[in-house]
Amino acid sequence: MKSYSRMTHLLIMVGFFSVATGCAFGNRHATLVYPPEEGTKDPGPGVAEASPAPAVTGESIILLQFADKRSKERVIGEVLNGFGMHTADVVTEDSIAEWVTGAVEMELRKAGYEVIDGEDLESPATGPVVTGEVLVVYCWPYFSYDGKVSFVASVKEDGKEILKKQYTGKDYAGTINWAGTARSYAQSLSLALADAIGSLVADLNAIYLAE
Repeated sequence: MKSYSRMTHLLIMVGFFSVATGCAFGNRHATLVYPPEEGTKDPGPGVAEASPAPAVTGESIILLQFADKRSKERVIGEVLNGFGMHTADVVTEDSIAEWVTGAVEMELRKAGYEVIDGEDLESPATGPVVTGEVLVVYCWPYFSYDGKVSFVASVKEDGKEILKKQYTGKDYAGTINWAGTARSYAQSLSLALADAIGSLVADLNAIYLAE
């Protein structure tokens, strides 16, 4: 009888932990968005804005698509169970290169720049040309959904490189829950991307507003 009771207790405990951690198994499929949805950001100190106030420079900038240099094309985050163990990945079918480039274009236009798609040019580019390489797009679910986006941006004018710098944005979209919804990961990454692009726009303003 005692042996049966112990076995029953063991089965109950196994069942409990299966329920508690079961939601952490299975990949999440996220759709990348930009700009971040309103109301998804927790207030906190030291958080950068998406971009500076419009500069209204009138400067024309040619934008080439950023290259995705990450090692894992589809993976953008991880899912942890209640014990902090990696149990699944967060993946996307979206193009990271197009996502980042589109966001850069949006923020440049908001800052007052005229953005020209470099892919549409039929003759050699004249004027500032912006391009870049995406290094990191990843979200870690610890106490919050901690997103990180990092890219190297390069600006050339008349064949001369006037700016080359790595920009990194970090942000989060809320406190963690073990269900690990795909939307939470996507929003954290969108906020992190806005943070990184804000620094790029500030550097461009420092160059072109000083002229």
